[in-house]
Amino acid sequence: MEITELIILKNLIHNDEYCRKAMPFIQNEYFVDEKNKVIFNAIYDHVDKYNTAPSTTTLTVTIDEMQVSDMVHKECAETISVMNQLEDVSSDWLVDTTEKWCKDRALYLAIMESIQIIDGNDKTQDKGSLPKILSDALAVSFDNNIGHDFIEDFESRFEFYQRVEERIPFHLDMLNKITKGGLVNKSLNIALAGTGVGKSLFMCDVAANHLMMGKNVLYITLEMSEEKIAERLVMTWVVLTAKSEPQAGPPPERPAPLVDVINVSPRTHQLIVYTQGTIDAKRRVELVAQIAGKINDVSPVFADGGFFRKNDVLLSIEPEDYEFALARAQSALAQAEQRLAEERGRSRQAAREWRELGAKDANDLFLRKPQLRAAELGVKAAEADVAAAELALDRTFIRAPFDGRIQQKRVDIGQFVGNGTPLAQIYALDSLELRLPLSDAQLALLPERLLTSAGGLVGSTSTLSVNIGGRSFEFTAPITRSEAELDRRSRVATVIAEFSGSPDLTEGRPALTPGMFATAEIIGRPVDNVIELSNAALSPDGHVLVVNDESKLERRDVSVVSREGRSVWVSGLREGDMVVAELNNALLPGLRVMTETAVN
Repeated sequence: MEITELIILKNLIHNDEYCRKAMPFIQNEYFVDEKNKVIFNAIYDHVDKYNTAPSTTTLTVTIDEMQVSDMVHKECAETISVMNQLEDVSSDWLVDTTEKWCKDRALYLAIMESIQIIDGNDKTQDKGSLPKILSDALAVSFDNNIGHDFIEDFESRFEFYQRVEERIPFHLDMLNKITKGGLVNKSLNIALAGTGVGKSLFMCDVAANHLMMGKNVLYITLEMSEEKIAERLVMTWVVLTAKSEPQAGPPPERPAPLVDVINVSPRTHQLIVYTQGTIDAKRRVELVAQIAGKINDVSPVFADGGFFRKNDVLLSIEPEDYEFALARAQSALAQAEQRLAEERGRSRQAAREWRELGAKDANDLFLRKPQLRAAELGVKAAEADVAAAELALDRTFIRAPFDGRIQQKRVDIGQFVGNGTPLAQIYALDSLELRLPLSDAQLALLPERLLTSAGGLVGSTSTLSVNIGGRSFEFTAPITRSEAELDRRSRVATVIAEFSGSPDLTEGRPALTPGMFATAEIIGRPVDNVIELSNAALSPDGHVLVVNDESKLERRDVSVVSREGRSVWVSGLREGDMVVAELNNALLPGLRVMTETAVN
């Protein structure tokens, strides 16, 4: 269900024909995820207001202005990034899948609403409304039966082509030429014109002409009295019966339409891969207490969003208990040193006494060697206790492990904390990262050496752009690594660019923070013999119109190399070809035209 919703949202933006066909049938409540509902609402509002689908940038700005939570906003940005990387799908499959999705969701919601009514949870409706709710859900359809089947209904269509339509001619040749012989019988025709132009005179003229042809005429008007209408009919009758017969002659030749053309000059184009993502911290850690005690002091920077430097004291814990423990450890050390000095004296005295006895070998116990060894180890243990007490006392001061910023503080002055209690969540400013998704189509635009090397894209650079306070800041960032696997939903590869988030005083750029949306450009491979055209010059099925030597239009199929904004780069054209700059429904292959060079 998730991938279907992403495909629908992507094509509502990038497929104008699909958007106009599917948008009237898609409802906000059909979407399961809240972020997809927000994106659809933004697309729907833009289409309703401007009658065109929004671009990715416009959609992002629109969502920024909507009243949504930070989490939903972040999910929307990530969803837009992912759905823009999805590959194009067949139009027929897309329409069929969307119709089935709409039917399934409408029926599911209708069943859930019916259950609420049956259980009595919905007080606004009774059980009598169940048939209408279910029938409305079952009636959801794109209605593909409108019109006729082009293949299966060929016989009836052929008969219609062979049937001569019965027409009622005008007495004016110009109107007969415009209408190709007059008004078709059993048809509705409307005359439109401004105030005072002569609509009523035209209607009287048509009515009088039809009366002269023996037709029955019903003239209904809310404009003037029937006597005035009758008067005009009589005057028109007199004019029509008094005029001479028109002279037959050949119709005037239709002038060739004027079209703007682009003179083709193929050249080398440097491809650029555009992608986007959300900035995140590379190093984000929980700052925890290593001792227990009450917090007695906090630094002014110890607040959400506060900046700090490495080894800055962020907060401190009451040191008295640990000062007492250090004093006790130092006293124990002094006593151990005293016992060691005494034992050394006893050991030397025992050695002298043994020599005075005249014996050669003395045992260790008589010389007090075990007691001396115990005293020496007692001193070392006491020294270790002093070091531990000093370390615990030093840990009453919580210092920053690196230059960074506080994302969220979790304690404050006067609060008791234990060993392992989280104090704050912090991240390092010296290394932020941006995950950049790349589809197969985007990877195809990159130089082959980057794709075939052992490190892949690692080592190349990207140009990042971030909007802060209405200003755009650009800077380069190296691509340091790629993720170990493809995204299982979108099947896109992800590379990671790293950069510093510290303020840049030379450019006046403030600090970058996780959660910021950024766009990226990666230099692709150069492509030879391509031509830049506007999107208006290329048809949806991938062809252009070229003016030949006889000043007639020819269809020319081209291959799309890349798209950049309103421009499209294509191959398959020759030097000197004249390409129509903007297509419309009146321009067809074989039509003779006049040309005027346009600025490409």
